[in-house]
Amino acid sequence: MQVAEEFLKTIFNDVLTNCGPDMQFFNERIDNTVIETLKGIVDSDFKRLTYTEAVDALLKSGESFEFPVEWGIDLQSEHERYLAEKMFKKPVIVSDYPKGIKAFYMRANEDGKTFARWTSRSEGR
Repeated sequence: MQVAEEFLKTIFNDVLTNCGPDMQFFNERIDNTVIETLKGIVDSDFKRLTYTEAVDALLKSGESFEFPVEWGIDLQSEHERYLAEKMFKKPVIVSDYPKGIKAFYMRANEDGKTFARWTSRSEGR
């Protein structure tokens, strides 16, 4: 997870440093938060939590979601966005998904219920 975080930060920092005119174009004509979002990712420590912690946080949030939140059901974009944009206000990495919702070839954790695979969601995306 640390390597993935450092990789993303390096790429976004290089884009901001070396592609200023292009980023300004995108910021003015496509999405006026793109530069701010990339700077936020570069400057943030990613929040890491397990799938179980993410589900618990979503259930305790009191937020009303279109799709249900329940352990064993895959997180939807609205759930990931809520965690990254509203709850933690920074990029989020979720690990240890239930093996029933991930591919059979993923490495199982010792608990026999979850897989080690992780996904990430960046603020604003």
